[in-house]
Amino acid sequence: MASSITLVTNKICPFAHRAWITAREKGLDIELREVSLKNKEPYFTEIYHKAYAHDPSSDGKVPILIHGNNILAESDLVSWYISETFSTGTELIPKDIFQRAKMRHFIAEYPSKVIGGFYGFMGYHSKPKEAQQTAIEKCNDALQILNDRIVGPFVLGE
Repeated sequence: MASSITLVTNKICPFAHRAWITAREKGLDIELREVSLKNKEPYFTEIYHKAYAHDPSSDGKVPILIHGNNILAESDLVSWYISETFSTGTELIPKDIFQRAKMRHFIAEYPSKVIGGFYGFMGYHSKPKEAQQTAIEKCNDALQILNDRIVGPFVLGE
């Protein structure tokens, strides 16, 4: 019998969404354990500090994957782990080395260039007009990065 899989998550975190979408695409039956990122329970902080790749200066971030004795933090690691561990569902990692390299580059580039633009846009209503315009421009620039990279229904095509 396979070990149970738990994903500690928060519904507003885009990084937790990455891990959840990966698990869904692989067709996995996972337990979702929703946690508050504002009022962190002791369980959450404890399991986070047991996770591989946790940030020692943080009292907890999502997602956290618990699979048997394996506990992982960081959405990119969680997604890679799920993709490589489970052969069910959609094949998410290209077998072709060049395509895999392109995918890894995109994943490394995406958070620094795109997510920051979206976060800046999310709170723009409370900012002065000039800052609102800057936030909109950064978000548009971020969307252009995505548009330039996508060559099919997915980043790498089909």
